This record gives sequence, structure tokens and C-alpha cells, in this order.
Amino acid sequence: MQRPGFLKHGFALPPMLQVTAFQMFHIIFLQFPDARTGNIGQVHVGEPSFRDWLTEMLDGHSDNLRGDQRRAYDEMEADRLLKLFLQFFNISEEVLLSMKCTALEKQAAVWLLKKHTTVTVSWLANRLKMRHRTNASRALSAFEKRKESARIKSKLLQFTG
Repeated sequence: MQRPGFLKHGFALPPMLQVTAFQMFHIIFLQFPDARTGNIGQVHVGEPSFRDWLTEMLDGHSDNLRGDQRRAYDEMEADRLLKLFLQFFNISEEVLLSMKCTALEKQAAVWLLKKHTTVTVSWLANRLKMRHRTNASRALSAFEKRKESARIKSKLLQFTG
């Protein structure tokens, strides 16, 4: 195997500091989203060939390193679940969106979408017209503390599986 161009100096790391290509990939690309551009703040990750070298070392690597497809799928799934929720409770989307954040139905919708998808609280706040992400977070917490939420949760699980 030929030494990649970004390795200018040859040196050996002690065994305890050696990492696999997968671990390096995880450290750089998943923990630091800006690593795709080659920079993490003031720390330079390497030449563009560095990313190519890492992905070549991974067997069966995916070209989806950023999770864009996963996020798009989760937003589609959240919209699908929201439509089921609206049908189940027999309310229109306009009515749900116009409700206050303290309304039981809106809190239940937040709980359903947050627990069954990986959409962010900010996305939920925007989608459900809650003005700010903290309102969605508070609605989720308030719903989980309500006495009647156990009954509603069991009903919601009927159509989510």
C-alpha cells in the first residue's frame, strides 16, 4: 500500500494510540461536521485526499457521510405520523397549529413525533408553529408529566406500532 500524499512524515504511534480507519472516520467526520471542509476551528484536518483515503479504507462505505438522506426520511416520517395523528384525533392541521403550546393535543403531537422519529426539537417547533424550540421542549416535558398522558400514549401506540 502506497503512503497517501497527506502523510508527509513517517512515524509510528504506540499501540495504545493507534486507531482503525473506522475510528478515525468516526472521530473526524461524525464528531466534527466541519471536517468535511478540512477545518475544525483553527485545527487543519488535512488535504482533501485525506477524506478519500479514509473512505477507501472502509469496506462497503457509503457516499452518505452527512446523514442528509436520514434527516429527509425522518422529516417525511414525522409528516406521515402527523397526518395519522390528525386523522386519529379527527382534527385539522390548521386547528392543531393554531392551538396553544399547553393544549393536550399539541403536546401529544410533540411527544409522538419526538419519540418515534429523530427530528430535532427545533424542527418540531417550526413545523407545529410553537414559536421557539423551548416551547416544544416544555410541551414534551409537560405531556410526560400529565396524568392523562398514559391513556393517550397507549392510544397513539395503536397506530405507530
